[in-house]
Amino acid sequence: MSVTDVFSKLCSLEAIGFIAGEYYLLETTVTDEFGNPSDLSSTQQRRISLAYFGINDELFHVDCDASYGTNFSVFSGEIGTLTSSLVPGKLIYQISIVDAESKLFNLGQGRITLLSKIA
Repeated sequence: MSVTDVFSKLCSLEAIGFIAGEYYLLETTVTDEFGNPSDLSSTQQRRISLAYFGINDELFHVDCDASYGTNFSVFSGEIGTLTSSLVPGKLIYQISIVDAESKLFNLGQGRITLLSKIA
């Protein structure tokens, strides 16, 4: 197994890109191992954390909302405007929940390409 294979399994969420400081609503559908929508209604906390790629220190996190329907469970948080003071580059985002029993679960990670705004 190569490093690329390991990275793609760990970074299971969508790779995204946006301009630093611009509005960006990150949404993802949360499913179980069989592809069925997960019910997040009993979770105590839902959040998206951001860090620079290769550095484990969290830059900030955003508490998130969850929407439910028959065929979906969408996890969303507005992260764009909070990035205005960050140096453009590669970041990672991690989605996590704290369940009703106070257990932390990291649902996945993805990559962000943060671009600079052209003046």
